Amino acid sequence: MATERPNLRSIKTLSKLLDGRRARTPAGALLEMSAMANEKLLLTKELERGNRRRAEIDSRLAEIHAKSERLLAFVQNPAAAVAEPARVANGPESPVPPTATPAAPPALGRFKTTELNY
Repeated sequence: MATERPNLRSIKTLSKLLDGRRARTPAGALLEMSAMANEKLLLTKELERGNRRRAEIDSRLAEIHAKSERLLAFVQNPAAAVAEPARVANGPESPVPPTATPAAPPALGRFKTTELNY
């Protein structure tokens, strides 16, 4: 059995309830306007999430395309193309600066501590 794919109709809103209801009083009209404003806010947020996700996907596709071009150039001419450098800890492209050292644990005051060596 196929599962339903998400689309605009699968977003949970009160549109079916609003379409079937008729505003017969001013209070009912205000209530319906409030419900439509909430639905509009929900759909706007959903649209923003979709746009953000699309930007993430486009960015990843660009990364994949650039890497595939680099690898293809490397396959076609290994001597001329430069392969990706391997990341070495404290190397030239390492995110950790070479002067970083582990900090001493904070003093725990009156608590008894035991150092375990395995």
